[in-house]
Amino acid sequence: MLTLNEETHTYTLNGKVIPSVSEVMKPLSDSYYSDALKFNDLSEAQSYGTGVHRAIDDYILFGIISKKYIREVLAFIKFMEKEQLEVVYNERMLTNGKFAGTIDLVAKHK
Repeated sequence: MLTLNEETHTYTLNGKVIPSVSEVMKPLSDSYYSDALKFNDLSEAQSYGTGVHRAIDDYILFGIISKKYIREVLAFIKFMEKEQLEVVYNERMLTNGKFAGTIDLVAKHK
């Protein structure tokens, strides 16, 4: 059984801790994205991205549109409608037995 401790971002598969995709990719993402961002530092960008991510999840799960991220959520809605996409899953944990991760969104074309 795959579980995630969200506080420590630790995946466990049948009682054994396995590395996350984020953990494995961190050295690449930090060096790649830190120079290409409009933010002062990577932690500022991560905070913004987490806020947008949660706002979109709130819309998918509860139909709530965040006032703070209204522009981003409306852009998501517009994209989904334009592409005629329907959410199948969001926040789905997966593993191949060696690594684990959580897919943000799986959608199907109508």
